[in-house]
Amino acid sequence: MILVTGATGHVGSELVRLLAEAGTPARALIHSPDKAAPIKRLGLETALGDFEQPDTLDAAMAGCDHLFLLSPPSPRQPEQEQNVIDAAKRAGVAHVVKQSVPGADADALIEGNTLLAAGHGAGVTGEVAKLTGRPPRTFEQFAADHRIAFGGQPS
Repeated sequence: MILVTGATGHVGSELVRLLAEAGTPARALIHSPDKAAPIKRLGLETALGDFEQPDTLDAAMAGCDHLFLLSPPSPRQPEQEQNVIDAAKRAGVAHVVKQSVPGADADALIEGNTLLAAGHGAGVTGEVAKLTGRPPRTFEQFAADHRIAFGGQPS
């Protein structure tokens, strides 16, 4: 089972649609019950959760072995993502995919707030490595490794 965070946004909603089409067991973490209907129409599970409330993350993560972590930019993003990673560890999640943005470092700014300064750096990526036993990889690395699965030719 894959838990998808950010499931109601542009990227996440497309991901849950593709997972549903493929028949892949998935659960969408939603912040508000009124966001559930489109996901349930796809035949996927939903779970109410809040990155600031770890107990809701534990319940959402129960039975999941994969996590797609996509979080909104926020001054508290590093702490929020750490809450998600900690819940994933407690649930025994074995594989984490972290969606990030170009330029996600301590110097990247959004409306004056540091974007992912600690979260994308040593904090969350280090926790992903501890959780999975592998260093974090970019999507480009993932796609290159799985080119054939995506219908391309081997490199």
